[in-house]
Amino acid sequence: RKPSKSSEFIYELRSTDVLCGRGAPSNFHDGNKYFREIVNKFQSSYLAARRIDKPEIAIHIVDLVLERGGRFLKRTKVQGVGPSGHFCWQDIGDQRAYEKACQALREGAPELRRTMAAKEIAAAAICLDNISSSSHKKRDVSLVSSQSYSSSNDERDDDSSPRHRGASFSNFGEERE
Repeated sequence: RKPSKSSEFIYELRSTDVLCGRGAPSNFHDGNKYFREIVNKFQSSYLAARRIDKPEIAIHIVDLVLERGGRFLKRTKVQGVGPSGHFCWQDIGDQRAYEKACQALREGAPELRRTMAAKEIAAAAICLDNISSSSHKKRDVSLVSSQSYSSSNDERDDDSSPRHRGASFSNFGEERE
């Protein structure tokens, strides 16, 4: 998009605009709510991304706001009286919009990183548990198959019999000779 002319004053806000500033007016504006939703959607990806890829995520967020007809605006005081009193809005331009998106993506990062790490640890534990459960099932299957082999086979019942070579639970994990 073309660079904004900071001398252009905006007196009418759109519901898609993102308002820069602090406090209730910007927090509860529909455009800011949408902006926060987008940031929340991409924040995990941003934090996990390589440094070289992070700008693309921030630019994408700015583009999503602009595609909806939104603008990134700051409140400014002007001489004289306009339709909304002494205050109006100005477009902050693409660079400052990008910086705002980057800052929003970094906000709450330490807590989110802790949450992401905890989820990773939990997922790894579940994976290990599944592997462990799976190996127990395999052991059970090998025991069942060795028992059915021994019951169906009338060979001698000593340790040299094939059903005793590595098929018992007691020597599970030991190397066979």
